[in-house]
Amino acid sequence: YQPGVGPQFVQIAAAKEQDFDALVSFTQARMGSPLFWRNAHVDEERKVLPRLLASSTTTTNATSTHAPYLPVKLVSRCQMDPIASGTSGPAALLFVGDMHNPPEAQFFGSLLEKKNYTWVGLEIVQDREIWFQQFLGATDPATEEKILNALLNHHPVNIRDGFKKIFHLLKDRHIPTVFIDHIESYFNFPYTNVAAHGLMLATRNLIWSQRLPVAWQGTGVILAGLDHFTDLPGSDFQNFVSERFPGLEMSLINPLETCP
Repeated sequence: YQPGVGPQFVQIAAAKEQDFDALVSFTQARMGSPLFWRNAHVDEERKVLPRLLASSTTTTNATSTHAPYLPVKLVSRCQMDPIASGTSGPAALLFVGDMHNPPEAQFFGSLLEKKNYTWVGLEIVQDREIWFQQFLGATDPATEEKILNALLNHHPVNIRDGFKKIFHLLKDRHIPTVFIDHIESYFNFPYTNVAAHGLMLATRNLIWSQRLPVAWQGTGVILAGLDHFTDLPGSDFQNFVSERFPGLEMSLINPLETCP
């Protein structure tokens, strides 16, 4: 939660759907209280909500209809040749689904070693960019290590070494880097679902799409949670990317493929 909130907070919950109006009234009457803060991304939530409602409508025979999944080309995890890359040619985007485990970070590091990408996107909040810029300017290993520890202090311990390798590769190869995740205050709003909720995940996908560069040549690559590409048909990350960049070629590393 937001650092300004402090180590304690109040959680208000309703047991029945009809309690919602009372909860809204209670909140509106106390908006000046430090008990509440405003959701800075309510406009984005309103934009994605019709998509979610359309994907859960019920027909007259009580069978659910769902928004179609926007297909992206699956490319091999084991064979590097089919993976488009390069810093010239038509714009393209490659997604690497992350399960926040060491193998994904190691695989992404191997991609950066073997292929040239025009830019890299990471699921890291924007307020960490200040540490990244300091890391780029550091000239000795001890300072680099100290800064990386600060940059990655919210990451699970088991993937920090993999990400340190990624950051060193980005620095050594001078690859433009975008932190596509949003501010922490929305990531943890509300506390009860910690961004796994359909509305929040869809809103995050929209915000992420707005963080991409305005234009580029060649292939950009993004390492982010697999659920952002596969969990919300009609509201996945690629849906919003395709709206912003019509016709953009998008590929996803096959998450089901295991390599010998």
